[in-house]
Parts: sequence; C-alpha cells; structure tokens
Amino acid sequence: MTQLIFLYDKLMTAREQQFVGIPFEFLSFAQVNGNLFWWNDGKQRRSCLVQEGIYKNRTSQVVYGSLWKVKEFRWQKNKLYSYYNNMSCYTGNTCPDDMMLPVYTTAVPIKFTSLSNLTKQHYERSTPIPILTFGVNLLNKDMKRWHRARYHKMPGVDKQNFLTLINERRNNNGLE
Repeated sequence: MTQLIFLYDKLMTAREQQFVGIPFEFLSFAQVNGNLFWWNDGKQRRSCLVQEGIYKNRTSQVVYGSLWKVKEFRWQKNKLYSYYNNMSCYTGNTCPDDMMLPVYTTAVPIKFTSLSNLTKQHYERSTPIPILTFGVNLLNKDMKRWHRARYHKMPGVDKQNFLTLINERRNNNGLE
C-alpha cells in the first residue's frame, strides 16, 4: 500500500529521512491550508501544523512543504508515527500525551521555476489531492499552551528546511 504524505518540517531533508529510515520518494512541492508554530523537543526546535479552522488571523493561512510517496506504508507507519510523537498506531486511539496527530486533508501541488517566483507567488497550482500529514494535538496541555503563545508563531514555511530541500531538488531536477 502506498501513501501520499505532506511534509513541512525537518523530515523534508534527505539527512533527516536517512536518520528515520523511511524510503520517501519526492513528488512535488505543495501547500495546505493551516498555520505553523514551533515547539521545543529536547534541544531542538520543531515546527508543527495547526489545521485550518482551529484559529484564524494569527499567522499565514497557507503552509508550504512537499508531497512524498511512502511505499509499503503499513510497514513504515510505526517509524513515521514515532517520529511525530504519536502512539495511535500502537494503541489504536489518540492519547493526551501525543504531541502530533495524523490529519487527512487536501494539498495543492505547486510548480515554480525559481525562488523569486515562489516569493512573489507566481507558480502553477494543480488540482487538490487528499494526503496525510501530522498536526498539533490540542489535547496535549503543552501543545495547547505553545500554539497560543504569540512568540511561537512561524510564517507559512519552515525556511531553513524548505531551502535545504530546494537545494537538494535543484541538484536533481534543474530548478533555477
């Protein structure tokens, strides 16, 4: 079974994918509706998606990331859920201690030729497709507190990891 996944955080980079050990196949850059904020996971900052409709007018309403295909998803599911601090694949339901939840939503694949076109929002949009991504679990008291804090807001892209992905794809696909 193959699953389409929208990634918007550090897992977009080849180094992090190698660390996790899941065979991802890049399909396209994409955008989803929602907001981003960051939270501390030990010594590192991680970005988190807040689904559309949770709150409005806090940060960007569009989150940029990438679409990936995971082959044999049922065998890779445990690794992916563990990476996002979620136990639902083991317990069968959501726990208040889960940091992130699997979210089924739609993503719009985008195609751009240069970074300047992306910043000006001059890119081609395709038809929306259903995907899986991971978003905030508001049952978790820490995540609830962090997503309300003004200083935890992020623009609609995890800039450092997105640029790393663009540089990796530039070497493979010939982006300008």
